[in-house]
Amino acid sequence: MRVLQVITGLNMGGAERLLLQLAKALDADRFDTRIVSLTPELGALSSSGIDRAKVSALDFRHQRLRSLRDLAKLIDAHEPQVIHAHMFHALLAVAMALPLARSRPALCFTGHRTVHAPLRRAFLRLFKRLRAADIVFSKDVLSAVDAHHTVVIPNGVEIEDPVSRRQSWGGETRRLISVGRLIDIKGCLELVRAYATARIGNTELVFVGTGPLATPIERLARELGVADHVKLLGFSDNVRAHLREAHVFVMHSRQEGMPLALLEAGAEGLPAIATPVGSIPSLLAEKRGILATGDEFAGALRHVIDHPEEAVAMGARLQDYIAAHHSMATVAAMHERLYASLVG
Repeated sequence: MRVLQVITGLNMGGAERLLLQLAKALDADRFDTRIVSLTPELGALSSSGIDRAKVSALDFRHQRLRSLRDLAKLIDAHEPQVIHAHMFHALLAVAMALPLARSRPALCFTGHRTVHAPLRRAFLRLFKRLRAADIVFSKDVLSAVDAHHTVVIPNGVEIEDPVSRRQSWGGETRRLISVGRLIDIKGCLELVRAYATARIGNTELVFVGTGPLATPIERLARELGVADHVKLLGFSDNVRAHLREAHVFVMHSRQEGMPLALLEAGAEGLPAIATPVGSIPSLLAEKRGILATGDEFAGALRHVIDHPEEAVAMGARLQDYIAAHHSMATVAAMHERLYASLVG
């Protein structure tokens, strides 16, 4: 079966890394999977293990009409039976390219986060019939703009076999880690403020990722007197290695879907503190993590650092849950069944 995966770009974001892991995990004997990036940003590709020949990069930002025609040509050249669009702009591009193509594949869509913008929601509602299926991460994010055939497939991560357990923290500096783009929606500045308010010694807050807020984060850390304890590690093609060196995962996002970084942190047995957005509340339910907003976040940071045994146990519960419900092998199999059902 021929499947074309279309995504806005292949930077080091969670949706991008998830797509590459999914493409790698699909049964190569049954699925001929190709990837189209709407932009030439392919930073996540180098460490993915995906054959570069199976990836096509367009330039929708600067050459929209040409890229639209090129996308239609790629669809006709590959003749996919299924197109899987990831994120809103990829769906929009495919919707515009399909009338220019001869092929008529089944189209499915994963938004990766809840769509709130009124114009985007209007588009999703208007073009419901174009989509053979929508994929959402959990039942609690279903909405009226989803396609008539909507399936729940959670995000997945690679699970070590055997799973390595964290026993204790030892006596070293406690490292709080945030993973993701340094952009406003991720609440990076709010996280720095919460860390400064918590005033917990023998700790450091590290950010893994790049983005326009790098300089404002450094400036705010200086203003709040925590510059020596806030570190920006920049881009990394091995996020899991940084997670293994950390003690607590923190996420202060204003909006999320089912964040891959949180799943990866859970797979490594990290205790997690996060804002209750998207699918995070269901992931951290039953004492698998701490949900906190506003002034609560600083208190949650202090509590976790002051109670290491409780934190390790919380991380173990999350690790068990991720291994049982979010392994990439299971998630890939669910996608395979969906693709096959759409063609059938």
